[in-house]
Amino acid sequence: LSQFSYTEAMKKNIVILGGTSGVGKAIALGFRDDEARLLIIGRSEAKAQRVSHQAHGKIDFLIADLTNKNEQRKLIQETGEKFDHIDALIDTFGVFPSSEEINIRTNLQAHAELIHLFVPLLEKSEQARVALVTGNPQILKLGMICSGQKNTVERGIWEITHKTLLMKLASKELFEKNIMVNSFYPGDVQSDLMSWTKTLTNHSVSVGRMLALDERYTGVTGKMFDDKGNEVLLPEKYNAEVAREKLEKYIKNTI
Repeated sequence: LSQFSYTEAMKKNIVILGGTSGVGKAIALGFRDDEARLLIIGRSEAKAQRVSHQAHGKIDFLIADLTNKNEQRKLIQETGEKFDHIDALIDTFGVFPSSEEINIRTNLQAHAELIHLFVPLLEKSEQARVALVTGNPQILKLGMICSGQKNTVERGIWEITHKTLLMKLASKELFEKNIMVNSFYPGDVQSDLMSWTKTLTNHSVSVGRMLALDERYTGVTGKMFDDKGNEVLLPEKYNAEVAREKLEKYIKNTI
């Protein structure tokens, strides 16, 4: 991993959506005190306080239901009171897709809405970065862009493929604002998302920190990276034009 040496003035303002547990928590606790000012956002104040305590109070937090539009708007206002700009937005929140409605709302629409709402703070950075968690690269390489959601497997593939399309569309639409948008696979990380992830022992997601800070990713947009920070070559079907067509009915007028 690259080594960073930042003075206080060079610290980056970083917001982590879903930073109170699982992947987001692992990313938040991976930053050094001298390289970032961190704001984590989640639904549980108790979980947020535990993360802040683990970081010796050096990680700030806000509490919000990220799927609620009223709370989204309030969150943007409260974030703006803490940060005059955002250098990196790391989007890790999500739920097990137990139904089509929950999958669409929580695992796609809310992400598109929040990226859009954070744009005014992001575009104040010299070059802002957005990093969006998607899923296992093998699914993206081997599978079709899933349209059905009849069972758990289909809903899982639908989520991964559509969030990858969201990354592609957002990277296209926000490039002129000097906002770089990429996605990443965090690897297997301990979380409460599913029964089997609760038993995992890995608590590290180094790629999140890398995408937020490493100079190797300056100016890079519309790409996917694995848990080591290496680019995943996506099939040609993942492009902004296909994304606009596939996502229009879900996120029309959002990005």
